Amino acid sequence: MEQLVNRLLQTSKESLESSSKEELLDFIFALKEAFINGKSSKPSVPTSRASKEKPFDFGKHGRRKIALRICYIGWKFDGFASQPHSDNTIEEHLFRALLKTKLIESRESSNYTRAARTDKGVSAIENVVSLYVRSQVVPPSSGEEELDYPRILNAVLPSGIWITGWTSVDAEFHARFSASYRTYQYYFRPENLNLCAMQRAAQFFVGEHDFRNFCKADVSQVQSFRRVIYACDIKIVEMTHKNIIERQLLESMESQPHRLDNLENVSSCISLAKLEVKGQAFLWHQIRCMASVLFMVGRGSEKEDIVKDMLNYESFGAKPLYRMASEIPLVLSQIGFSHLSFQQSWKAYVDMEKMIQQVCTELVSQTAVLKSLLCSLHNDLRGEKRIEQDNEPSGPYLLNTEQGSHRSLESRKREASIEERKERQRAKNSSSVLFS
Repeated sequence: MEQLVNRLLQTSKESLESSSKEELLDFIFALKEAFINGKSSKPSVPTSRASKEKPFDFGKHGRRKIALRICYIGWKFDGFASQPHSDNTIEEHLFRALLKTKLIESRESSNYTRAARTDKGVSAIENVVSLYVRSQVVPPSSGEEELDYPRILNAVLPSGIWITGWTSVDAEFHARFSASYRTYQYYFRPENLNLCAMQRAAQFFVGEHDFRNFCKADVSQVQSFRRVIYACDIKIVEMTHKNIIERQLLESMESQPHRLDNLENVSSCISLAKLEVKGQAFLWHQIRCMASVLFMVGRGSEKEDIVKDMLNYESFGAKPLYRMASEIPLVLSQIGFSHLSFQQSWKAYVDMEKMIQQVCTELVSQTAVLKSLLCSLHNDLRGEKRIEQDNEPSGPYLLNTEQGSHRSLESRKREASIEERKERQRAKNSSSVLFS
């Protein structure tokens, strides 16, 4: 490319005018081919200049183990954990930021652990990771002179991922095994759902049970399907057209989530509800399966005792085929640690709030556009008097729900039992050994 540029610069007007048409075309196409091949017209930087740049010396800095509190919008990414086929996971973005800011030398040397591994589409208000990072103070201390880890990382993380705090932890701390509980919330629109029935059915989940009929079973990774649920409740998030009585009722239900006795009196005013589950640990897709069955109860398609029956797998049998609830409304809201207090600077808070408010504004604007479309659709139907012809109540607006007439879970076709899956896994492992 440089030779062609130099040739062009050295060529006079007279020599161009004296060139034949074929010579000019050859020269033009040569330039075109050089540009297509991606060769730059700018002079290349000498390698000696690049060799003068010294690598970052981590040995000259302190090192400490910390926990980072992280929140993220799940539907923008391909899950939390790193995956071989995607570079758009939360962990991939987090480690790119850690390496770019020279907070770690490598993932392998950071002694990294995570508290929860959320699936694609699932969001988190609070997830926690722990690792060793560079420290500004030697030896490390908790004084004000330490690096502002949230602000440093948020400056390079993509929109939708934010570090909301950090704290120093001891060498034995493990983000997964040091956590005492995890809380998930599943948001939904409760139109035409019996929330009282859902609340009563949800109480069957509380305690220690075998959840093999409420998860996606992976026998190669899971040995036991018993899990402990500390609390499982339907809660009201938002009400429309609030008057004094409705506001008082909402406040009482927020303070006492089990008190849903008079809920039918204001059910038409509830615009958003949530299923909140607090447990020690969870199986793959467990919350989404639990929510799906509770929605069936809320629609009146299943009896409340179906939860109790399915938990008793020995008499109920293998898991029936049913569609689990969508991942989009699911959020990891809290992880319990004893004696951990996360901190963040005022500047980090201001920066993060500005970024999150921008995302909120974008989503609220998109919601307003869609609501306008719905209003226009309803007005058109009313104008044609077609909306009055349908006297049947509309179904609940739930994501990823089953279509068509409902078939009871007890009468549905069943998945392979856990014992059958384990036997297949053993046979697969045996054949792998024979052919290895």
